Amino acid sequence: DNEGDQESGSIACGKCLPVCMASVAHLLKQTGKEIALRAQGGQHVDERLLTLWGHPGSPKTFRSIWMLEELGVHYRLEPVSEAFEPGLQKSNPDGRTPCIQHGDFVLCGESVAINTYLGDVFGLGLVPAAGSQERAIYDQWCFFAVTELELQALQIHHRHVVMADIHGHADVAVQTAEAHFLRQAAIAERWMDASYVERGGPYILGANFSAVDIVFAHLLRWADTIGWLPRHMSMLHTYLVASTDRDAFQRTMRLEQKYVGNGIQL
Repeated sequence: DNEGDQESGSIACGKCLPVCMASVAHLLKQTGKEIALRAQGGQHVDERLLTLWGHPGSPKTFRSIWMLEELGVHYRLEPVSEAFEPGLQKSNPDGRTPCIQHGDFVLCGESVAINTYLGDVFGLGLVPAAGSQERAIYDQWCFFAVTELELQALQIHHRHVVMADIHGHADVAVQTAEAHFLRQAAIAERWMDASYVERGGPYILGANFSAVDIVFAHLLRWADTIGWLPRHMSMLHTYLVASTDRDAFQRTMRLEQKYVGNGIQL
């Protein structure tokens, strides 16, 4: 009897399968879009609903595009310098970018927060689990990178050298910022050396690349571009090469090169 039930069930499924497949094909044809679902934490995330506003030439937007490329998720890029879409104004009244909209959820202005959210939602191990010791180390490096290297150093150079026609020249401030960057970079190199001994390498959290490498490597690349990363800091240079010699980074670079020059400056 069981064999008969299994046989009749197989025949029934065989008859239904072409109908089901035809229905799916019809749905895809109607929408004109691929429905991409990724299982994470027992939930399905519809990647069609993910939009990123921001210009690839801006540092923060670059980091969020890099994260999306590492994740391999489907997203729509709106290359703008300010995000004043009607649906975003409540959560983003000053129009800051980058800005993501994922379904009804909107998060704007801070690439580290955006990348951490994306890592939590889409997985793939790019962000450690919340509450873990590894997550605490991840947070420590993220906060260190944006406060010590970016805000107190690289942004000062950007403001008073790159955009001096708007913010004015401030030579002493820029010199002080460079000295601060060099001190903090030396600290980072010592931390990285200790981390390599404890966890292996070549990345901050060990053998596997993570979202903290996106922000830290991006800032090192920025410093190297303006001549602030001395050659004697060989560990940081080796780390930078390892982090940027990735397909996702190269795809992000191509996007940056495509859009820079469209009238939106860094």
